[in-house]
Amino acid sequence: MVIYGSSFQQVCQHIWHRCVSALWLALIVGCTPSPRLDQPVTPPAATVQLSPAEIEVIALAHATAARKPRAQKIISTSGRLPNDPVMKESEAARMDWYGMHAMALAAKITNDPIYGVALEDYFAAWSTVFEPQGQPIDETQFHQVVLAYESGSHYLSPPTQAMAMKMFRRMADVLFDRARIRQGTERNNWQSHRIKLATALAFSLRDPVLIAGSRGAFRQQIARNIDASGMVLDFRERDALRYVVYSLEPLLTAALIAQQHGEDWYHFEASSGASLSAALQWLAPYADGNKVHLEFQNTRIPFDRQRAAVGMPGFSGPWNPATAVTCYQIAARLDARWITRAVMLGRAPSWIELAYPSPLISAAESAMPSSAAPDLIFEH
Repeated sequence: MVIYGSSFQQVCQHIWHRCVSALWLALIVGCTPSPRLDQPVTPPAATVQLSPAEIEVIALAHATAARKPRAQKIISTSGRLPNDPVMKESEAARMDWYGMHAMALAAKITNDPIYGVALEDYFAAWSTVFEPQGQPIDETQFHQVVLAYESGSHYLSPPTQAMAMKMFRRMADVLFDRARIRQGTERNNWQSHRIKLATALAFSLRDPVLIAGSRGAFRQQIARNIDASGMVLDFRERDALRYVVYSLEPLLTAALIAQQHGEDWYHFEASSGASLSAALQWLAPYADGNKVHLEFQNTRIPFDRQRAAVGMPGFSGPWNPATAVTCYQIAARLDARWITRAVMLGRAPSWIELAYPSPLISAAESAMPSSAAPDLIFEH
């Protein structure tokens, strides 16, 4: 079974915002939270030592629980510039998805019922309103909702659990719908994102047919998106390392999800010799700063030039190796050979640190000189 994508677009965004000073103060001082979402919500007092990742996740969970869900029928960001009102609305709505995962994690960290109450409301709202389109770039962050369910389904009422499963099934159905394909997008970064979503949904639904279909599509994408040297198709089309990372991250995420369910996808090698390891090795000299690449100089995609023209960061000039931190942090959880590089690039987004903890990575980060310790970096 093959999963298809539907058009080109890049949506690497700063999704998880840094804690504002007021939230840090609230975490330190604390007060008794209200279980009602129409009243101000205050995070609990810190009674135990929290890690920076836990503090950031609790802060996002607090901010999410303090407001109402922003569920939308359709998310649309593809082909839109930052000042597009639809883009802004969709970006704001997608913050719910990260917030839902944060609330599921915060509920476990704090044992505070406010986050479970809010998670129930958010899942009920999105399950009622959202109509998945199978558009892998618009909907790529939806895997955060799946992770939220995996971590926090026990906080949901049985009717809301059933509604969430129906929503997941609807999305799985459109992801495997051949009629939604746009010609030429079945092997680029769009397909990588579709595979990530399909993999998360397949394992959450515990559907052996969908799991097998996702596994087959993953292997086919390795063979078609990566060549024997490790170069990614998207680099040839966009002349941008940004899109190398953007295609590899979702494939690595799919492999990490599979690993959590007892399957080794990472070490798959196509008959050509293509593999995720080869692609990461190809990217490594740029990530290390030994090679420099000027982004999008020979891109074949007009929209890339439009984004450069309006001054969107990252669409011209030298590629910033720090934007590969998530890519290598996920890889390090699949293959220990990438730990040193991942740690030198920076810390993983907080949700990755908490959802996929790695004692080896934590030990390597602790061993770094304090002056060299990187800042926490959110999803980009």
